[in-house]
Amino acid sequence: MKYLRYLLILMGLWIMLVSNMGNWLDAPALTPYAYLILAVSAALPILFPPVNRGSPFILFSAAILVLIGLRALGGYELDQRGLQVIAVEIVAIGVTILLATLAGAQINAVQGLFDSLGVSKLQQPVGAFDEGQHAIYREVRWARRYQRHLALLAISINADSLERMLGRQNRETLAHRLAKEAQSEIWHTYALNQLAKLLIDELGDNAIITRRREHFVVILAETGVEQVIPIVEQLRELSEAGLGLKLDIGVAVFPDEAVTFEALLQQAESLMAGTQPAPTPSPRAMAGEDASKPAVIVSNRQEIRAADEAIPSV
Repeated sequence: MKYLRYLLILMGLWIMLVSNMGNWLDAPALTPYAYLILAVSAALPILFPPVNRGSPFILFSAAILVLIGLRALGGYELDQRGLQVIAVEIVAIGVTILLATLAGAQINAVQGLFDSLGVSKLQQPVGAFDEGQHAIYREVRWARRYQRHLALLAISINADSLERMLGRQNRETLAHRLAKEAQSEIWHTYALNQLAKLLIDELGDNAIITRRREHFVVILAETGVEQVIPIVEQLRELSEAGLGLKLDIGVAVFPDEAVTFEALLQQAESLMAGTQPAPTPSPRAMAGEDASKPAVIVSNRQEIRAADEAIPSV
């Protein structure tokens, strides 16, 4: 996207320069025919994708032939000054076509990706982290109050994996190679949406899933160390097999590794980012609980949750 913005800015500056060439640079003034051809040459590659897909030399050659024909019909003399004006006009048309072709390639690539990926029709599958914080705090309070296990996962897409995925797309057409930055943003958005759908499908109603900037924060209630490890491995396998994406996942378990929401989040995100070595926690038994057995959901959980709503937010 940044490359496209630069091209459009450069085109605007170039048009200003050409329009005032005679006043600013004391160069020969262009003929009205040249300005007309410049406008058409700038618009065609951007507004009509078939023109952009063709060779720019064809458009350049056609523009020069039309210019020479119109000058001949207009009765312009080919003296020394006339040749200077033609030379300036040819250079101006060539630069304009080059900039317009590059900008058109960027726009066509972005539009093609939106159409092929359906990004414009995607809806955000999960809520924002800020919106889900109340529910997350409630889960942590519930686990602390009733001595239940809880796992917090921080999940992001591996950067190298996304780059390899983008690289495969960049080899398809010239427009894709010219639009690498635009593709990267669109592919990242698309990949995050697909990952969100995967998390929803696999974890379902047993999890609170939120998006925090460019990664996801997931709460798994009634989940200890022994239960969360196979869940993490399954998510990695499904993402790599179904989406072609490797995941960076950090895990923090209550109460084995942290007892507050802030500490759980910090540890999980640090592990996800690779800034902290993964600990090797041993499952800790709650009061009256056998650590060798998975945590069991209490029978009156919904009643306890209803009562827990009265606890003020942290």
